[in-house]
Amino acid sequence: MIAFLHTIGHFGAVLSMSFGAPTFTHVVKAAEPVFSTILNGLINKQWAPMQVNLTLVPVVAGVAWSCMKGFTIEVNVAAFIGAMVSNLAFALRSIYMKQALKDKAACTAKNLDSANVYAVYTIFAFILSIPLAYVFEGEKLSTAWAAGEVTAKISEMEIVKLNLITGLFFYLYNESASLALGNLDGVAHAVCNTVKRVVIMIAMFLSGLGAKPMTTQ
Repeated sequence: MIAFLHTIGHFGAVLSMSFGAPTFTHVVKAAEPVFSTILNGLINKQWAPMQVNLTLVPVVAGVAWSCMKGFTIEVNVAAFIGAMVSNLAFALRSIYMKQALKDKAACTAKNLDSANVYAVYTIFAFILSIPLAYVFEGEKLSTAWAAGEVTAKISEMEIVKLNLITGLFFYLYNESASLALGNLDGVAHAVCNTVKRVVIMIAMFLSGLGAKPMTTQ
C-alpha cells in the first residue's frame, strides 16, 4: 500500500509539472498539510491542535491566490488535478508509514527504521512504475530514440550521468524526509515540508530553469 501511494504521488507530481509550470505545481503541493490534517483526523481519530490548524490558513490562501488572476479563477486544470492527486497520495503515505513504524518491537526485529522502510517501499514503487512508464512513455521514447531526437541534444553518457546524479540527490532528500517523519507526526512533517517548496521555487527562479517567469502571485 505504501509503495503504491508513493508511486501515485510521484506520478501525479510529474504529470502536473508536464502540464504546467513546475512552480505552480509546488505552490499547489504546499497544500499537502491540509490533506494530512484532515486524513489523520479521519483515519487515526487524532485531530491537530488549533494552533496547527491556524498555520494552514495562509497555506490555503496562498494556493487559492496562485490559482487566480485578479478576482477570476485562472488555473491549469490538468496541472492542478495532478498536484492534488499527489497531495492525497503523499498524505496517506505518511499516515500509513507512521502506523507501520508504531510497532517498535517488530520493526527492531526486522531492522526496519524509517530510513529502511523508505528504501523498501522505494524499491517496490520502482517496480510498480515500470508498467506505467512503458504505457505512457514507452512508444514515444523508442520513436524519439530511433529518430535520434534524444541523442541529438545530449549524449548517452550525459543522460546516464544526469540520471545517476539526480537519482542520488532525490533519494537522499526523500530519505532525510523519512528520517524526519520518524520523529514527527504526519501533520507536523507536512507543515515543515512546505518550506521545501519555497526553497525549490527560489532556486528555480535564480537558476532560470522555469519555463516561464514567475508571476507576482
